[in-house]
Amino acid sequence: MFLLNPIVQVGGNGDDRPALNPTKLHRFPPDTRKRIEHLIQIQKDHDQLKAQFYKDRGALEAKYEKLYQPLYDKRYNIVNGIGVTADSESPTTNQEEKGIPEFWLYALNAMYVLDKEIKDYEQGALKHLVNIKWLRTDNLKVFKLEFYFRPNPFFKNSVLTVTYHMIDEDEFIIEKIIGTEIEWTSENRLKKHRTGGSVKLVNGDENKTWCVAKPSATDSELSANIQFACNQLKDCKVIQEGGSCYNPNSLINHASVVMNLYYKAVGQNSWNCDFRGSGLITQTDPSYGSCKYA
Repeated sequence: MFLLNPIVQVGGNGDDRPALNPTKLHRFPPDTRKRIEHLIQIQKDHDQLKAQFYKDRGALEAKYEKLYQPLYDKRYNIVNGIGVTADSESPTTNQEEKGIPEFWLYALNAMYVLDKEIKDYEQGALKHLVNIKWLRTDNLKVFKLEFYFRPNPFFKNSVLTVTYHMIDEDEFIIEKIIGTEIEWTSENRLKKHRTGGSVKLVNGDENKTWCVAKPSATDSELSANIQFACNQLKDCKVIQEGGSCYNPNSLINHASVVMNLYYKAVGQNSWNCDFRGSGLITQTDPSYGSCKYA
């Protein structure tokens, strides 16, 4: 959260640097400039505390990850029918009946966020998934997921690692995703398709999609989306005066254009078009006139 956000807007370039640049404060009266300088110092003090908070939080999370691990190990053994049995399970149960077949496939399909992302032709490979691990890294904006597979007819890898790079520690907004290079055993079964650095299991072309602003989005949400997307893209000339998508000169039009550019740039995953609930994925090309959506 930027304590100086209103001043940032006055700076004019959509990031936090203008507020710290004395040349941007000349338009204010001397007494007002002094007050702004006090705000700048408050922001610096706030940032120092926030940095310490992340350091402390990381240590606390690391502590509890060690405490969680025995529970994860028990889950793995029960799911895969290894070593131990559930309290209610008969000791005479045959090995073939132990465990929970296709547990992770059912678990992933039960998650609302992932259900629509998992295609029918991916189900076969996911039936061989035996474990998932979350791993922290030294960078608080980066985490990893490791997917463990038993031998299967689709690929040779026993572990597929996906590394997620987030834009901010507080907001789960993905900047990019980097996946393991898959060693396919049969190109006819599943094909690999790369989008924005991520690796997906797909079969042929997927339906083309675009990201636009919801008609119900508020002006403040639209403005925030424009600022965020333009900060990430570093170039929003397309919606500036003279740009191919400047007209109609409205917040919802400009927001939709840059939200889609961001969506395309970072991977076209459903979460890349969330924008705190103000984004909408559509299969209808929103291009018009000279304004062409990628």
